[in-house]
Amino acid sequence: MTFREVNSLALQQTLKALSDPTRREILNLLKSGRLSAGEIADHFSITPAAVSRHLSVLKDADLIWDTREGKFIFYELNTSVLEEIMLWLTDLKGGAAPWYKKELIVSTLLALLPIATGLLLWNRLPDQLATHWGMHGADRWSGKSAAVFLQPLLLLAAHYLVLFLVFRDAKNRNQSKKVVGLLFWMIPSVSILVSGITYALALGWKFRLAGLLFAGLGLMFAAIGNYFPKCRPNRTVGIRISWTLGSEENWIATHRFAGKVWVIGGLIMVLAALLPEVPGIIVTILAAAALSILPIAYSYRYHRIHGTKSEPDPLSKKISVGMLIFTAVIVVFVAVMLFTGNLHYRFDSDSFTVEASYFDDLTVKYDAIDGIEYREGNVDGTRTFGVGSFRLLMGTFENEEFGTYTRYTYYRPEACVILSVSGKTLVLSGSSAESTRSLYDTLVKKTGL
Repeated sequence: MTFREVNSLALQQTLKALSDPTRREILNLLKSGRLSAGEIADHFSITPAAVSRHLSVLKDADLIWDTREGKFIFYELNTSVLEEIMLWLTDLKGGAAPWYKKELIVSTLLALLPIATGLLLWNRLPDQLATHWGMHGADRWSGKSAAVFLQPLLLLAAHYLVLFLVFRDAKNRNQSKKVVGLLFWMIPSVSILVSGITYALALGWKFRLAGLLFAGLGLMFAAIGNYFPKCRPNRTVGIRISWTLGSEENWIATHRFAGKVWVIGGLIMVLAALLPEVPGIIVTILAAAALSILPIAYSYRYHRIHGTKSEPDPLSKKISVGMLIFTAVIVVFVAVMLFTGNLHYRFDSDSFTVEASYFDDLTVKYDAIDGIEYREGNVDGTRTFGVGSFRLLMGTFENEEFGTYTRYTYYRPEACVILSVSGKTLVLSGSSAESTRSLYDTLVKKTGL
């Protein structure tokens, strides 16, 4: 028998095993852990002999394997990722979960709606569209085809992956329909929002991007928080840490508390959309940190006060503590990146170097400088590459005056030095108007311009 024939036979056995709803249900039961033949039979109204025949078919298809311990035989799941996907699709086709068929179809169409919109606007869209934005505007661009087709398709793939991971957990088969239903609309909504912003900016619409993103993010968190109290214990949806997984009481209490925190935090983010850019970003970051840290801290406190009926496994506890530490580290790291950093200018005999925190240094020869200008106030522009924070702006920018130019400045400087370097524009600044003036005087002296 050839390799191809062996694979074909194996596929036929897998499809045969998955064709029966009872066998599919057995596989879904085993997702929660190993079971004996008697424990499996208790879930069905058929005879133990019939269950045994189903187990034999699954074993022949290499979808389960058995272990004998004394007088009992225990069965465990033995499926590949592809076989699990086949099981999910067969369940959907076979009607094991008919209530979400409509949701899947509608959510898929919504996720693809940006493609239809992009095709309608195709002749009005530019060849390059902004597809990523930082704190100071667009910083990544894509071709029209990638923006219209690739972006929605990637989000659709993420949508299917999330649903697969959720329904892979057998406990979610009895999950609240409202909780699972929310998952059907999250990523399609993001797809519509992101593509809508992309198309609107490409068509020249003017609006506060930061405010729109804050409001969208806040509404999403508030919607999720609203359904947290309805979320039943599982390992894929909700606050899955050691103390909630170890106690159903802890799970319920934590998710009721988290629901209130997320709704309040989400509404705060919506209100942050009304603030100026810098305070809005600060409020949003602090709110997001609170959404992550407070429920974990509450769950731990609940565990210390009330205990648990069953202690979670050591690995889950380590993961929970790791999540808390990781979140705290991320918050500290983001804060450091946003509010620290300096520019240092080193002058040599034939060139000067800009030494920048968190970005590449820049060296410029004096004889390459064609002109120098000192300008009070800031030079506006959109960042297309580089880094930006509440302290520094560095990288490649664009505006109507200079076109594409390079920038190494502090955030919204009081004054700037504008250099013409081999026909290209370089914008520099010090930390104050006085230091920027000193930089200008030094460059004039070094270049003789």
